[in-house]
Amino acid sequence: MITPYPDNATNTVLNTEAATTSLRGQQYFGAVSGLLFVVVWIASLVLPGRLAPAGVPFPNPITSTSEQILNYYAHAQSAGLIASMLQLTATLPLLGFCAYIAMVLRRMVGSASVLTWLNFGGGILAAGFLALSSLLTWVLTQPGTVESSDLVRAFYELIFITGGTAHVAFLGAFVGAASIAGWQQRFLPRWTVWLGFVAAGIALLSLLTLVWLPASVFILAGRVLVFAWMLALSVMALRKSRQA
Repeated sequence: MITPYPDNATNTVLNTEAATTSLRGQQYFGAVSGLLFVVVWIASLVLPGRLAPAGVPFPNPITSTSEQILNYYAHAQSAGLIASMLQLTATLPLLGFCAYIAMVLRRMVGSASVLTWLNFGGGILAAGFLALSSLLTWVLTQPGTVESSDLVRAFYELIFITGGTAHVAFLGAFVGAASIAGWQQRFLPRWTVWLGFVAAGIALLSLLTLVWLPASVFILAGRVLVFAWMLALSVMALRKSRQA
């Protein structure tokens, strides 16, 4: 019986096809995870605003008084529950995207590289602080916790620090490490590398909020730029998964 390939050649072809299929699956998983995280997080901001009663604005962490914060969580419990659920859900695709980027960095710069561990650690901590913030939000929606304005204020400030400052700062470390690796090994387009540098720098500046609350503008700016970077890499991964 004549076979079209020798046994070793057949195994090589099969291994190549399996590797290609695995790479395509990883790229698709990374793309979907990044897109889902951004979409779900934005939904956690938009939907509660729609569900909150008229005349009950979302409190500002800088200008709102303890009574205004208490009033919001006393009358917009459903909105708070939706925000908590969606933000906790958003941590799952964020973890998936972090795992995908960490795999790319291990392949490009090695598992022993400081950049790989900084990227992975930053992503895990960013997801962890977002999860903690969402759980603290859930606590504020429970009837027994909205009786004291001082207690509500303390929880709200914890939500702001964990889901704002800490979450965005560690996203900055995640993006910065990946961008440095992309610049060194040239596996990312130059414009995404520079976008990552700017996003990481501004996101890390959000740490200034710990000593100067007006620096919270860096939280918003850093989050928007990080989201833009993640969307860019997700779209590129999706295109590569279709071409593979």
